[in-house]
Amino acid sequence: VGVLFMLATLWDGFIDPAIGRLIDRRNAHGTPHRRWIWLSIVSMTAALSLVVAQGDALAFLPLLALLILFTSSYSFYDVGHLAWGSALADDAGQSSRLFGAREWAGKIGVLLAFAVPAAAQA
Repeated sequence: VGVLFMLATLWDGFIDPAIGRLIDRRNAHGTPHRRWIWLSIVSMTAALSLVVAQGDALAFLPLLALLILFTSSYSFYDVGHLAWGSALADDAGQSSRLFGAREWAGKIGVLLAFAVPAAAQA
């Protein structure tokens, strides 16, 4: 388990800057950050559902792939929120409110991503 998390964390250190570049390059129309955030929630939920349903039966490499999918999805979620907040903020007061709203939405999103597999297992 420790090796799984170590490899996923190393992958996360590589993928975060790439995600930031991808989001910036796709920032052509309106609010593209929402699309990345919603896609990340769907893929986080799918990865967690598979871990809950099949995690005990999976070998090392498939479990590593699911963990990398989850951590990459969370990075899309996190970087998307941060990029969106900085794109919208034009003064310090608004920036603080946006950061607070981002933290609240982040907690709700992660809670939902964990709740769906738990509800499916129940």
